[in-house]
Amino acid sequence: MGMLSPVGNSVESSWEAIQAGRSGIGMIDRFDASAYNTRIGGAIRDLDMESYLSPKDARKLDAFIHYGLIAAQQAVDSSGLESFEKLDRERVGIAIGSGIGGLEYIEKSVLTMDKSGPRKVSPFSCLLLSST
Repeated sequence: MGMLSPVGNSVESSWEAIQAGRSGIGMIDRFDASAYNTRIGGAIRDLDMESYLSPKDARKLDAFIHYGLIAAQQAVDSSGLESFEKLDRERVGIAIGSGIGGLEYIEKSVLTMDKSGPRKVSPFSCLLLSST
């Protein structure tokens, strides 16, 4: 298994925090939330991204993709599997769960296109945007 959550960046640290009754809820700091009635939420914190992705690759991807890739790598590492080539592909599977993701990246791409035009939108955004 692999896991990133507001209480830990691995299955072990998340489970330990849950058992200890620690909350992952805190002040929102990814954006200015001062105009909102609610300024608290759960967020992934203190993630050592460079152990999993190069800074260049990380800049190309939305945070929710980072989280999925890292959790997947953790799952592979904890599986005990040494070689995927030798696996019976009829008996191996993957399950991924995400409530929602990519909205921050989509928002930035839309704002960039509106302000600076389509040539300034990253080709990695995979958006089909049209003007009306």
